[in-house]
Amino acid sequence: MIEASDPESLNGYLSADARHRLSDWVWGLSRWGKRPLVLAAFAVAEPALLSWKQGVPQDEKWQRVFARATIAEHAFAALKDWLRDTSEHTERALTTHHARLREHVASAARTAEESSGSRSVCERRNRCAGAGRVILAALDAALWNATAATDGLTDEAERQAIESTGPALETWTAVREYLACTPGTAESALRQVIRDAMLAPPLAPT
Repeated sequence: MIEASDPESLNGYLSADARHRLSDWVWGLSRWGKRPLVLAAFAVAEPALLSWKQGVPQDEKWQRVFARATIAEHAFAALKDWLRDTSEHTERALTTHHARLREHVASAARTAEESSGSRSVCERRNRCAGAGRVILAALDAALWNATAATDGLTDEAERQAIESTGPALETWTAVREYLACTPGTAESALRQVIRDAMLAPPLAPT
């Protein structure tokens, strides 16, 4: 169960019928702090990791350099560890994996843009690169902090607005990228995936 100042209200929010656009629903999670937003990003990162690992079977180089590499898998595992125990140790590990994954995903995106092949193969590469961006955005959400996000801002209203929404932008980026790289996904089904991840006991903090 997630920790929140008003968990019963959050449970009601998660269980209510969909009355808002998915983007509004995701941003609305910010009312309960950072953890629900990170869990929402985690929820879409998990299936995105499967897509990344499946890769592009017709492209052996892609499979060797990206699909069978362990960088994304280890980054996701570090995120899962952090969700279970948000200690300084797990945050340092997450930061290290985040830097490696960012470079790896950028390389995948460049390869997808520059490589040739049939339309289906090119689309598959781009979807895999998108899956990598989903995982990266989930780590972005976990590593978000108000100090860094508002560094250099002089407008107090803007600073407070950013602090109040937390990593909502990073979480919505993860969800948006997931929808882009998995065409045909029903928003209602995705909402349920997010709900399940937030309420799953195995990810409760220790």
